[in-house]
Amino acid sequence: MRKIFRWDNPNHGQYIFVDELHGTETWFQQFLLQVIDGMEISQAHGGPTWVKSEVRMIFASNKPLSKLAIEHDLLARLREWIIEVPPLVERNEDIVLFVEKWCKGYKQESQFLLALLRHNWPGNVRELENVLKKATALAGKPPVKLRVEHLELVDMSVIDAVREMPETDAEREVMQFLVQTFESQGLRRGQGLQKRLAEFLRISQSEVSKRLTSLDINFTTHD
Repeated sequence: MRKIFRWDNPNHGQYIFVDELHGTETWFQQFLLQVIDGMEISQAHGGPTWVKSEVRMIFASNKPLSKLAIEHDLLARLREWIIEVPPLVERNEDIVLFVEKWCKGYKQESQFLLALLRHNWPGNVRELENVLKKATALAGKPPVKLRVEHLELVDMSVIDAVREMPETDAEREVMQFLVQTFESQGLRRGQGLQKRLAEFLRISQSEVSKRLTSLDINFTTHD
């Protein structure tokens, strides 16, 4: 099902987002081509017969460019501005952001987070969103902690493997991942790293320091 969204930016005008462009009808693609080329288009529901299009457009598709069923002229315009986003399995660091977005108010046990990091996410971000929303529904309202038993994944062997791990090993793997992720964003130990970890884990900075020490977490070495 095609999804089209519109929003207004007071500084940059109007935007339209068209999802699943590869599934749109030919007539609609021809219409989009007119809009992109800045041509006059027919206005429905009264008003002037023709209006000048003044809008920015963003398109999305989960299919490779070579397999897109799109009008040739439209595809030629889009080729100049294509941004390829890797699948979620290749950018695990984004899972941290999505957990913060969809699990606000919840703490998560290490095994819960580790299962998310080890899953291959064939359904990408939408699958992750559904999994997290279902997990929060099963867990109940905060301050309940999200646990591995609240997860339902396509590959349940990931959950089984995580459950068999000692809790300390799971926590060490998760903490090391979080440290590396936040270091890649420019944070350093004593320079915002502990604060960011505390915000994500919903614990105090002193508790973060204790865990880092007890788990013997490695940090990036700097001169």
